[in-house]
Amino acid sequence: MPRTRHSRSGSMQFWPRKRARRQYPRVRCWANKKEAVILGFAGYKVGMTHIMHLDNRKNSKTKGQEISSPVTIVECPPIKIISVRFYKDSGYYGLKVVKDILLSSDKELDRRRIR
Repeated sequence: MPRTRHSRSGSMQFWPRKRARRQYPRVRCWANKKEAVILGFAGYKVGMTHIMHLDNRKNSKTKGQEISSPVTIVECPPIKIISVRFYKDSGYYGLKVVKDILLSSDKELDRRRIR
């Protein structure tokens, strides 16, 4: 007997559908940099729009013409540093924390401190 074909019998939505525990995401991977630089900062998507710009790609059919591209608007609130942590590479065992320096307390940071 032939097999009957039918559409998917289930939802492809995110599961479980519930409110997130926290507003900020967990960063699972950081870039490996030798020099001391900021690796990331907090921001959230506000919306999208489009911009008009000149196409300067070498082999494009629209080279030199004005084209439209979609862009994402990311809002970044002001960053306040709460502490500085120093690491030392101990070879086989990886990075070890050498020192933590807690900076001067701020009323707003004390209220929002993660425990």
